[in-house]
Amino acid sequence: MKHLLKSISFVLILNLFLPVNCAEVKVNESDAKPVKHEIYKSKPLKTQTVSVNRGDKILKIAEQFLGLPYKFGGNTPEGFDCSGFTGYVYKKAGIKIPRDTRDQFKALNPVKTPKKGDLVFFKITGNKISHVGIYAGNYKFIHSPRTGKNVEYTDIRIDYWKKRYAGSRTYRM
Repeated sequence: MKHLLKSISFVLILNLFLPVNCAEVKVNESDAKPVKHEIYKSKPLKTQTVSVNRGDKILKIAEQFLGLPYKFGGNTPEGFDCSGFTGYVYKKAGIKIPRDTRDQFKALNPVKTPKKGDLVFFKITGNKISHVGIYAGNYKFIHSPRTGKNVEYTDIRIDYWKKRYAGSRTYRM
């Protein structure tokens, strides 16, 4: 019985590491010794689950709205202001955040270096947080800038944005 349990455990552990189309060990349960090896082919999976980083998911959602016009107070695909845009995208990604830019800044966790999907905040006039975008990596962020402009990518290293940068926040714990 002890040998049988060891053999079955070995087969179960081995199956965890064998890729599809590898040899399968058949076990004769009466004496718990391998009987023979057989090569088999399994049918391809009809659907396949692909693990996508949540930051990448946020960016994919945000990119759907590139070129959409800015709309003061907007928080739908008919038009977005900056925080309406970030709130809508995050909601579609399954993350609930406050509507207002300053409230988003307060609600999320501060980070020194943003990762894809994190929010980047700016102080456009004065000392108050007044603009937000979604960090896309490589010093770029996507945002709904202002009246007369469309949702776009912008380089955070541009002097205008660099001087007004107020910090980054993440949805991650």
